[in-house]
Amino acid sequence: MKKLLEYKDQMISDFANLYAETFTAEEMKSVADFYRSGAGAKFISKTPELMKKGAEIGMKYSAKIADEIKAGQTPPDQK
Repeated sequence: MKKLLEYKDQMISDFANLYAETFTAEEMKSVADFYRSGAGAKFISKTPELMKKGAEIGMKYSAKIADEIKAGQTPPDQK
């Protein structure tokens, strides 16, 4: 973690450039307004839980595909 902090300013600059290349200033203002809203605050607070549950869903289906491949079945999208 200490090593990562050495690059903090460069990382912030790189992320700022990425967002500037992707969104206009007006769009970023709209995004900021959303995150300040009730729905945005809820979105922020629920994101870790959603990511965890989303990863579990992905792992569930990855396991199903792996089981099908092991059993010699063709996954549905490859039929």
